[in-house]
Amino acid sequence: MTRVNSKATLKVSISSLKPIMPPILLTSLIKSRYHTDRSDELVIQSDNHRKQQDNVTSCLDKLRDLMVEVGKQVIPGETSDDQKKHVKQL
Repeated sequence: MTRVNSKATLKVSISSLKPIMPPILLTSLIKSRYHTDRSDELVIQSDNHRKQQDNVTSCLDKLRDLMVEVGKQVIPGETSDDQKKHVKQL
C-alpha cells in the first residue's frame, strides 16, 4: 500500500507583510513559533487531513488565527460599560 503525501506548507515572507500590517503587529508575528530566523518567513505546516486541499485550508486557518491572536494581544479592546461607570464614579 502506497501513501500519498498530502502535507501542505505555507510560507509567508515577513517583508511581504510590511506594507499591509502595522509594525507593532509584525513584531509579535516575528516572535511567534511559526517564524524562521534563517529565511525571515512564517512557515506553517499541516498534515492532519488526508486531502491536501484540506491541509492547505488548515494552514490558512492557522495563519488567520495567528493574526487574530496577535491583534488581540497588541490592540486594546473596547472599554466595557462597567468599566466606564467605574471610571465615571472616580
